[in-house]
Amino acid sequence: MIPLLTRIEQQLAQCADPDRRAELLAERASYLARTGHFAEANEILATLRRSYGDGRNARVSVWIMFVEGLVLYFADYDPVARDRILRANLISCAVQFDEMKSLTEVWLAHIDFNKSDFESALLYLERWQRSKVGAECPSGLRFSLLFADALMHCGEIKQSKLWYEKTRLQAVRLGDEATLAAMIYNKAAMGLGRLRIDSARGAVDPELIRFVSMEIASARNFHFGAGHKALPQIIEACVARVLLLQDRCVEALPLFSRLLEDESMRLGFVSDRTLLRTEYAQCLVRVGESRLAQELLDGLRVVEYTKMTLDDQFVFLHSYCALLKSLNLSPLVSEYEMRALECQAKMDAEMAIFRRGLLEILNVCV
Repeated sequence: MIPLLTRIEQQLAQCADPDRRAELLAERASYLARTGHFAEANEILATLRRSYGDGRNARVSVWIMFVEGLVLYFADYDPVARDRILRANLISCAVQFDEMKSLTEVWLAHIDFNKSDFESALLYLERWQRSKVGAECPSGLRFSLLFADALMHCGEIKQSKLWYEKTRLQAVRLGDEATLAAMIYNKAAMGLGRLRIDSARGAVDPELIRFVSMEIASARNFHFGAGHKALPQIIEACVARVLLLQDRCVEALPLFSRLLEDESMRLGFVSDRTLLRTEYAQCLVRVGESRLAQELLDGLRVVEYTKMTLDDQFVFLHSYCALLKSLNLSPLVSEYEMRALECQAKMDAEMAIFRRGLLEILNVCV
């Protein structure tokens, strides 16, 4: 199969219609945005705005908004990304631009899933499903990847692996290396997410840690080997966190340190820097640097954890309790252990509702 970017460039070389050419340029920019080549994507956007910024062509306007959203998302998890893609979705619906209506729906579902707004994510997934779009298209590919991620998040491991494989095969057929890279990374990262929750529950499998570590290493190698530049910090955070799970803290320390150097760097729509600092402090304690860990703990704004997603809150509370015990601050432990139990109950209830919704969609897909 011809690589997607090559195919777009071949179509551009043969295209004489200016409006169709503008759509192809926008599609090229969307691919560049997904792989982190933002300067090139923005250059195309600037060209399109000069010619179509007055709204003369609704389809091109939709593409411009969509690409703007992808650049904002992949450059820095900017919350404005969702607004741009939502606008593209609304205009697509109004002008019956079905291809982009479906594509923006699954991207909105993707963003809402990452924000742990599972109710909204399910609504958009259901809308995509009702549209009867075929699986062999860009929106179908994105649906498959998101569905695999969501199933993994809910602990439906077997079904999740089937959907990841389905995504891989579709991405290869479409020549979409960007989605292939995302699939490799997401599979590793979502597996790590499950491991961190299991570890907080006190039931982690060492063999599974080893397997996820290998998956993350493969994702990292593919990402950088393919020259992708989007959100490199999230891969580095995964590497650091799996090293912590393996108790390889000497190797994890410099990674955590680099991640925390840049205060403006984002690791998601919902910040988890407080959790990252706690994990860094855990590493310091384990290598005998209790004084530095204490200093880090003293500067921690613990209340910030309430702004995290529920699963990150749960992992934070577990990590924070472990840190308090290591630093002999046991009077505080019981309070935070109680908070962890309350958080776990909320998380499990939320996940059960999300799982039911996913399985209902799965029943229709089968």
